[in-house]
Amino acid sequence: MQSAVRDLQNTQRKAATKMREALGDLQQTEIERDMRRNADWIRRGMGGYAVMSEATITQGINQLREHLKEVQQAVGVAPRTARGARTTSSTRPRWDKWSTCASNWSN
Repeated sequence: MQSAVRDLQNTQRKAATKMREALGDLQQTEIERDMRRNADWIRRGMGGYAVMSEATITQGINQLREHLKEVQQAVGVAPRTARGARTTSSTRPRWDKWSTCASNWSN
C-alpha cells in the first residue's frame, strides 16, 4: 500500500491522501499483528483464544474497505455492479494494481 501511495502522490493527490489515511489507520489498529497472532493460536490448537479478537479484526478490515472505496471515488473508478463488472474500464488497470497491493498485504 505504501508503494501505491507513492504512485498516486504526483497524479492523484486526493486519492494518495486517502490511501495514506487508510494505511495509517490500519497500522494504528495493528490488524496485521492480530491476524498473525490468531493464525498462530489456531495452528497450536488454541483457536478459542482467537475468537476474542475476531470482532476487532473484522471491524478493522471493514474500515479498510470503506477507506479503499473512498480512494476509488477519489481516483474516479466506477463502483462494481451486482455482477462485479465496472461501469467504466478506463481506470481499471490502475485500480487492479492497488487491489493487488492490498491483497498482497493481507497475505
